[in-house]
Amino acid sequence: MTGKRRTESCALTFQQVRARSTFRKTGGASLKWRRFQPSPGGHYPYQLGSEDDVQIVPIGDVERDPGIPILKKYKLLPVLFAFQSPECALPPIEVYRDSSGAYRFTVHNGFHRFYGSVAAGYVHLPVLVREPFDY
Repeated sequence: MTGKRRTESCALTFQQVRARSTFRKTGGASLKWRRFQPSPGGHYPYQLGSEDDVQIVPIGDVERDPGIPILKKYKLLPVLFAFQSPECALPPIEVYRDSSGAYRFTVHNGFHRFYGSVAAGYVHLPVLVREPFDY
């Protein structure tokens, strides 16, 4: 019986979130926030080292990968919600320097944050430049 209640509450939560996301005929997404409450947890603490240098770079300097698989809605929606929240700060996008191509950087970690930023119309990104295999 407890499992049944848990399943029903999860389904209800999903339906509530889904009902609040509407798509207008104009082609723009509209999100209604009045009663939306994110579930607790589901985030990770992002630690920057003292040697890490976050840079703000134009989106045009970062390579867009045309071969990337379809974006996952469950990963992209929290990014879009975070863009609307004054309390939420997303970690910078991790990139590698790319001297061989037309772009200055290649995305290493943060594809959904990158493509969400492009879709939202941002022209600059906070990036953390990593060396290949710099973990």
